[in-house]
Amino acid sequence: MESRANHVLIGSFVLLGIIGIFAFVIWKAKIDVASQPNYFDIYFSDSVSGLPLGGDVRYRGIKIGTVADIAVKADDPSVVVVRIEVRGDMVLREGDAATLKLLGITGVTFVNIEGAIADAAPLGPTDSGQIPVLPSRQSEVDQLVQGAPELLRQGTLLATRLSELFDADNQDLVHRILADIEQLTSAVASSGETIRSVIDLVESSTEELATAAGAVREAAVRFDELLDQASGVLNVTTSTIADARATVGKVDQIVDNDVARLVADLRRAASSIDRLTTEATALLVDNKDSIEEFTGDGLAEFTRFVADARLLVAGMSRVAERLEAQGGRYFLNNNQSDFRAE
Repeated sequence: MESRANHVLIGSFVLLGIIGIFAFVIWKAKIDVASQPNYFDIYFSDSVSGLPLGGDVRYRGIKIGTVADIAVKADDPSVVVVRIEVRGDMVLREGDAATLKLLGITGVTFVNIEGAIADAAPLGPTDSGQIPVLPSRQSEVDQLVQGAPELLRQGTLLATRLSELFDADNQDLVHRILADIEQLTSAVASSGETIRSVIDLVESSTEELATAAGAVREAAVRFDELLDQASGVLNVTTSTIADARATVGKVDQIVDNDVARLVADLRRAASSIDRLTTEATALLVDNKDSIEEFTGDGLAEFTRFVADARLLVAGMSRVAERLEAQGGRYFLNNNQSDFRAE
């Protein structure tokens, strides 16, 4: 019984091991299928020196694959075809472009891809099943190589100019300039006390200027205070002038209204007195016979009354005319009476 149990246990372990191996193989096959790489061809019209087979392919500096093949295009020898192998989970999109960049200072180059936006369509195999082509741009290496001859030419020209600058004549001139500078330095050193006195004078002048600046600053502050006071006085004066103008306006209004009414009343009174005098004269004419009987004192007194009435009417007419001509000024400026005894 024990021997049979051992055989069953061993058989079970062997069976489980075989099942596990099959499961691992199937799982590995699925991973290989899921991670199948994608291939892209890149056409470079410049040199790809320094780019090795198996070199890095990076997307914005992150490694996503390797260089699978490098060859010259069969129908165009001026173009180099670089085939890259990219991870299956990495999607390249329209707008991406490849350039060659240097890896440090080792001289080794790698392919760097960048440029697409998020909404761009992904790149994939064409309808005929051909490998898709990824656009390329001029690399920094090419720019450096193309600019090297010009840089060497400029360096040679600079060296030539420097050699012309430092010829024998210019060297003598430089020696004389250096000698003059040495003499100037010696003269300055021998005039140290004079320079010190000048410096002291400048320092004292600076202090005086600082004091003067402080005084000017204080004067400016006082001037600002005076301006503030003057502004206050000007405001008060302006207010007083405005009040005076308002008062004059009121006086003019009173004069224009009241004096006009007074002149009208005086004219009406003068007209009434004139009519009364006319009527009295007519009455006297009509009753001449009756009045002749009273040629004594009564007639003389009545004659004086008529004369006084006429004088009163003439005076009131003159007052009315002056009031009409001068207005309120007649009451303000004329202090003398216009009535004179005759």
